[in-house]
Amino acid sequence: MSLLKFLLILVLFSQVLLANDMVGTITQKRGSVEVFSNPSTQIKGNPPHALYNGLYYSVQEAKVGMKIDQGNIIRTGKASIARIVFANGDQYIVGPGTEYSSSWKKEAKKTATLMNLVRGKVRAVISKGGPRSNLNIQTKTASMGVRGTDFYVTANGYKKSTVSVLRGEVSVKPKVTETKIIEKAGKKIEKIIVKEAPEIKVSKGFVAEVKETPKEEISLPDTGKKIVAKTVEKPMVNVRQTSKVELASIQKNTVIRETQSEKEQMQKTLSKEVIAKIEELDKKSVSATLTDIKHYDPALYNKLKEEKVDTVAAINTTVVKKIFETAPERPAKATEEDFEDIKVNAYEEYFDLN
Repeated sequence: MSLLKFLLILVLFSQVLLANDMVGTITQKRGSVEVFSNPSTQIKGNPPHALYNGLYYSVQEAKVGMKIDQGNIIRTGKASIARIVFANGDQYIVGPGTEYSSSWKKEAKKTATLMNLVRGKVRAVISKGGPRSNLNIQTKTASMGVRGTDFYVTANGYKKSTVSVLRGEVSVKPKVTETKIIEKAGKKIEKIIVKEAPEIKVSKGFVAEVKETPKEEISLPDTGKKIVAKTVEKPMVNVRQTSKVELASIQKNTVIRETQSEKEQMQKTLSKEVIAKIEELDKKSVSATLTDIKHYDPALYNKLKEEKVDTVAAINTTVVKKIFETAPERPAKATEEDFEDIKVNAYEEYFDLN
């Protein structure tokens, strides 16, 4: 075999491994969950189709066992949740009213993963040193760097985005939007430049809020230059301890409670191959989550092992419960839009999985 053929086979093999690492599988869903796939400048594939950001997509109702690939868009309806698990056990739990897309590319010795969160809520459990340990999340108001952690991020367009860290650390860079009005050939053209402010580190038990603020008008002297007007929007950043009401909201929006009848129905409707694949992914997600906890919190890891907690839902719930114990009741200076209609004292309603 020639060296050229060997190198070609090696490249193709590495691409297959990358795809296997990065493609997720829907292992659970509740309510309405849609997957937008096969983006194209022309209508192709099976209907129905949707035009989104200048491209046409095929739209499918998500099913348990469906693959989530490069460039797919996930959209959940009101009171809907989906759980996506990857080959190494990483997981995204996609909350109600969410819309996001995910993509990745190989960079030198690592893979850069991008999640573009347009709106909604996502909890992610990412293995330190794994395929998504170089994850970057983009919202309208901030850029978030993840290097292996358990976190919950929300986005509400340009109004506000938040990240609550449940384990590890997340770096947050607020976005500064600069708008220039340029005069060219007698016409005024708007030019928007988005820059990242210095990063802020957010650790376990804390939440960072990045809120929209009024645009600052900047007066420019008449120097004869092309720029005739300029505005700058610097979002307000607030880092504080995550409150009980917010932790209860995280729990409510990221746990899929399956009844026994629903489990039995799944056994009847899914093929043996799909059931086996989901069981395999569940085992890997349990192992990956416990390994991550062992790295950050050995005491909690030992407790989980002693109590034989063996489902991801129960493990993730225990993580939130531990932070809940010492969290303040509600966010300081909170407004109605800062939290959902959650009863702080209804502890069992959100944390009892039995």
